[in-house]
Amino acid sequence: MREEISIEMSFLLYCVRSFIEPCCGERLTAFPVERLDWECLIAFAQRHRLIPVIYSVLRKYKVKCPDVTWNKLRNARAKSIKRSLLQLAKLKIILEVFNARKIEVVVLKGMVLAQEVYGDMVNRVSSDIDLL
Repeated sequence: MREEISIEMSFLLYCVRSFIEPCCGERLTAFPVERLDWECLIAFAQRHRLIPVIYSVLRKYKVKCPDVTWNKLRNARAKSIKRSLLQLAKLKIILEVFNARKIEVVVLKGMVLAQEVYGDMVNRVSSDIDLL
């Protein structure tokens, strides 16, 4: 038996797909956004750590959503940017310490992955720094 997914989860998946494959963005512009429970969508996006991606996609494709939703997304993205910049500053200090002691280190996942895959370290929420 196949379980149906909510319209909000469908929209979230379209957003992610449009982020990865811009040619899919036309689906977003045709999506019945007036039927969305925006609070539910934001909750899904937060749970899956996709707020920055959703924000970018909604802006890029000029998706109409309530002002309160834009404010929540903008504030969540601002927090994500702040967290990323703090992590970057910490990473810089850590790498300087390793370098001063001539210890080779490789940065894994997190910000490096975000920059490579998402094109911007802010688009991937990361809560730690992984080193090898």
